[in-house]
Amino acid sequence: MKKTRISIRTVIFSFLLAVGVWTFMSLRATYEVVTEIPLDVIPPAERSIETVIPQRISVKLRSTGWHLMNVLYVNPVVRSVIRLSALGSQYTIGYGELKQGVSSPVSVDVLDIQPQAITLRFGTIATKKVPVVPHVEIAVRNGYILGDAQVQPDSVVITGNAKILNSITAWHTKRERLTDAHANVSLSLTLSDTLRNIVRLENQTVQYSNVVQRMAEQTFYDIPIEVYSAPPMTRHSIFPQTMSVTVRGGIESLANLDPTQIRAGIEYPLLERDTTGHVVPVVHLPPSLRVISMSPALVRHSVRKR
Repeated sequence: MKKTRISIRTVIFSFLLAVGVWTFMSLRATYEVVTEIPLDVIPPAERSIETVIPQRISVKLRSTGWHLMNVLYVNPVVRSVIRLSALGSQYTIGYGELKQGVSSPVSVDVLDIQPQAITLRFGTIATKKVPVVPHVEIAVRNGYILGDAQVQPDSVVITGNAKILNSITAWHTKRERLTDAHANVSLSLTLSDTLRNIVRLENQTVQYSNVVQRMAEQTFYDIPIEVYSAPPMTRHSIFPQTMSVTVRGGIESLANLDPTQIRAGIEYPLLERDTTGHVVPVVHLPPSLRVISMSPALVRHSVRKR
């Protein structure tokens, strides 16, 4: 009797077909799931929310597997949007209002919501401009160095409750992280939305840029050592009066550095307080450059009043 051979392709095709049919039939069934969705509370233009409210709420949804897969994974845009009208100083969003605010691109039933009520307090609205702080972590390739970050615009106008705005001194961006950077960096950063329901932002993004250059070092000689804030009727002497400074930075930044931009000095009050006869001069450089070493590290001094 001749044996019938079944090819591996036939086996794989049959298996995939069976899985596909099973998945199709399973996703036509009705399921219940518990998930979290964003909560957006929109007060009247003349009022501001004073209470910290949850950014997400827990909901229990029921629908077919196809619809649930769509709203949970394919197109996760389900959210609860509450638009408030004329209000007093306090208002409670009830269970029915939270449930009615749930919107979905496909048909889903909302079975439960937690929390079932949210109490809000309202106060005076205010506007304030604060600096933007970029939350960017950049790891450069070995042998390269990072410059100073530039952010445009460097500030943002925020609107919200006056009490809350008084405690805000800056606004951060969402975190971005880069590795092996070896070319100039340019990013569009999204501003943080941690107070989305309480504070409104004039703009949602800023532009971030930073220069990445090959690292280099250069030594500059005969840099004058100054004495700052010395009174006119006081004589002082330091030795030596010049020093050498080794600077590290980007190769282009060092090529464009004028030695007159390097300032070394000592504050006169420090000389008066010192009892050792030796002080450490402070070197000032343009941004993005760093002092690696200086010689001498200590300066001798004497102060003699007339």
